[in-house]
Amino acid sequence: MSIYTKKGDKGTTALVNNQRIPKTNLRVSCIGTVDELNANVGLTISLLAHIPPNRTVQEILLTLQHTLLQLGSSIAGSPLELDQQVVANLEQIIDHYQVNLPPLSSFVLPGGTKAAAACHMSRTVCRRCERMLVALSSEQKVDPIILQFINRLSDLLFVLARVINRNEGEEDVLWVKNLKATDDA
Repeated sequence: MSIYTKKGDKGTTALVNNQRIPKTNLRVSCIGTVDELNANVGLTISLLAHIPPNRTVQEILLTLQHTLLQLGSSIAGSPLELDQQVVANLEQIIDHYQVNLPPLSSFVLPGGTKAAAACHMSRTVCRRCERMLVALSSEQKVDPIILQFINRLSDLLFVLARVINRNEGEEDVLWVKNLKATDDA
């Protein structure tokens, strides 16, 4: 079977029900952004590959990749396979890791190790995906569980970025209000 079909050459794509819609459609943009998020999560996993303390984080992220594929498919019209338990699982993981992280007194600047920075990139793509899904929900029905999942996922990605830094001995870089750039380097 060929990877190309040529059916999208005129700027349309097919949903699960074979209905063709323009690739500029907001629904297609949401599906594409979920795919982009999934690719960013995959990058994070690859950057963790040789760092043993992050094995559990890798497993969590790999499970999330499978869930993101299901999410994209449901946005395209497949039956929704997410439920409240999936959101509860994310919350449990967040709570598990959050108790072992230093409390925050300010915003965290995205960065640290390469893997943590990639996890922060995943988080920002997740936030964009959430904004797009909210916009889509004003045009058509979007199951509330999808919005809950994607919102909680961005929280989890933030926590995991902090965990990755901690596991590699890197401290969070905290935002300093009114910090001025200097030439004293």
